[in-house]
Amino acid sequence: VPAVVTTRATIMRRAPLETFTLEVALILGEVGLTLSQLESWAAPVSVPPIAEQPGAFGRIYPEPYGVTLIQSAWNYPIMQLFCPLVGALAAGNTAILRPASTSPNCARVAAEISARAFEPELVTCLVGPSSLTNDVIAAPVDYAFFTGSPKVGRTIMELCAKHLVPVTLELGGKSPTIVDESADLKLAARKIAWGKLCNAGQICLSVDHVYAHRNIIDELVAHLGSEFDAMLGPDAD
Repeated sequence: VPAVVTTRATIMRRAPLETFTLEVALILGEVGLTLSQLESWAAPVSVPPIAEQPGAFGRIYPEPYGVTLIQSAWNYPIMQLFCPLVGALAAGNTAILRPASTSPNCARVAAEISARAFEPELVTCLVGPSSLTNDVIAAPVDYAFFTGSPKVGRTIMELCAKHLVPVTLELGGKSPTIVDESADLKLAARKIAWGKLCNAGQICLSVDHVYAHRNIIDELVAHLGSEFDAMLGPDAD
């Protein structure tokens, strides 16, 4: 897996250890969890009858949806493809992977991994412009999973609704941090700075604003400046 992620105009310069931790290790963890739990997840579940049906019994049998579409965003271009893929395959589905076109190097690697690991009838990775997703959904697929911005998420949901395709959207949100008077301000600043700079700040869980008690704001800001300088060095680029 490449240690840097390319966007339209910048290179994130993500450290190899951070790439392994946030991309590869999460996929391996997903595989391990699924293998350990799959037998119980796939087992039929007995349900009690309703009062109007005395003597009846029922069971719920998990069934696959069919063809799933998994589309990733550029900030986690490998993990956001293969973590959902683990669940899709475990549930008996086939999958179409759509890596982000704005991470072209990682999209190419994802396609190479998919081609080596799976038969195309089971998993196919389609590399191309974002407009290609419209055609894939209209094919149609049976389930769609999208990770990205709320703006694009609305478009995906609208496309899916036209074809009655169920969809899961994992979209960005707000992530405040609260610091009160009792906090160890140097430690709080270090944790906030790390959270903000993790993956160059390009993560839905990244700290985007801080609520701090008025009595400690100035000291906290000073500590934050020191921590950012220590983590970024003299050249923030």
